[in-house]
Amino acid sequence: MSADPGQDTAERVGRIIAAGDRLAHQFGVNLIEIRPGYARCAMTVGDHMANAAGVAHGGALFAFADIAFAHACNSHGRLALAMGVDISFLGRVDIGDHLIAEAEEISLRGRNGITDVRITDRDGTLVALFRGRSLQLDGPLGGWARAAY
Repeated sequence: MSADPGQDTAERVGRIIAAGDRLAHQFGVNLIEIRPGYARCAMTVGDHMANAAGVAHGGALFAFADIAFAHACNSHGRLALAMGVDISFLGRVDIGDHLIAEAEEISLRGRNGITDVRITDRDGTLVALFRGRSLQLDGPLGGWARAAY
């Protein structure tokens, strides 16, 4: 336990998501760092994420960004859900590429948040940019969170 209750909450959220997010587990997404309003995750693009062109499927990259987004938005300990998102694919991602998704809350006013997620490759090249709008609901994370406390 740290001296910062906000950090303790963020770390608890990271454990809750790790225990309950089946897609993150299937995709091999690992949480590297979490703090209030911020998360950094890693993923290696697997064969099962290929599209018909033999490169990473845009849906897999979207899901990866969304998982990092979920960590950052929920890091305050209140259930936050996506209200809308936008993603731009900026570069080719090959099978076997190691990616980092860095999610940073840009704004949180009342219950409404905006979080940007930057996906970079092993060389630090930006390959996708995701912007999500979130809504924080009343109360703690909810039933799925209570089971992991």
